[in-house]
Amino acid sequence: MRLYLLVSVYQNGKQIVKSSAISIEPPGLLSDLLKLALSTNDIPNANISVDFQKDNSKDWHIILKGIQENLEILIFLKATHIRFIWNDDYDDINNSQAEIHKNAFNILMSNATNIHLPLAQEELPEYKASSSYNQYYNNSHHKKIEIQAKTLKRHVEALENSLIQPWASDKKWEQFIDEVIQLCATSKKYVEYLDNVNNRMRIIHSSSIPIRNGIDHIKVLDINKTSSMSNKYTDIINLMQDKAEYDPICIDDLIPHNVFQAAYLEGMELPFNITLYRYYSGNYIGTLNWIWKRPDTVELFDKTKESQSLLKAHESLPKYSTRQMRKNVINKVS
Repeated sequence: MRLYLLVSVYQNGKQIVKSSAISIEPPGLLSDLLKLALSTNDIPNANISVDFQKDNSKDWHIILKGIQENLEILIFLKATHIRFIWNDDYDDINNSQAEIHKNAFNILMSNATNIHLPLAQEELPEYKASSSYNQYYNNSHHKKIEIQAKTLKRHVEALENSLIQPWASDKKWEQFIDEVIQLCATSKKYVEYLDNVNNRMRIIHSSSIPIRNGIDHIKVLDINKTSSMSNKYTDIINLMQDKAEYDPICIDDLIPHNVFQAAYLEGMELPFNITLYRYYSGNYIGTLNWIWKRPDTVELFDKTKESQSLLKAHESLPKYSTRQMRKNVINKVS
């Protein structure tokens, strides 16, 4: 079976045979194919590497035996393009192949993406320790510097001033200018948000009474008994079974602490009527939950006892002092 192949030959990094179409009849060796490509019977006395491409593939595959391999392997592997590479100055085949694959675009991209540290950076102790600077910064005891409203506002003003420069009137900058304007608008909104947060925190820190009063951050639900009960409420049923009506019990140790907590509580299946009292104490503590049993009928419902249960739950809420409250105590006892 006659072979019809494309053959390329590289010597010392230069392509001396450019994808020439050559036919050859097995049996024989790849060295015979090289002789045809070079139109000579003299083969260079060098380490010659051979690789090939298959049809519809851009990947190159190395033939380990090089030019000493039989031509039949090309039939079996369905090779279409054969490449011979050698370097008269170096015996290392891998080095010669690496030189072939280099091109100006790859060099430019490599230089553009490489990190070029200034010499002073290399003298830093954390850099000499061969550790990541970010890891060093995160693991250190220094508080991270967060963006401040004044600093961000100054940056926004600098950006806006750049828009009135003469170069900004050029038409080619129109899209860029539009995006800068959008960035400035977004940054201004964030500056406003930071100002509001800072003002709110100043009010909280200077307050002489707790900010959370236990009234504005609650949710009270009446949950009626059900005929069917799920096993996931067994612990709550056992806890409340012998409890008296209107006796509030904290159930935080019996409920899941995840995003499904609200659905778990509001969908409770219990053999008795209950009132659910939820207090949103904040991100650090989470939501605190109390329940108490209610009478089975509306006629037996007692508003006074219900109010007393709410008051008991309210008195059980944790109380946190503000900075000003702590200062007042320190000034009083000092």
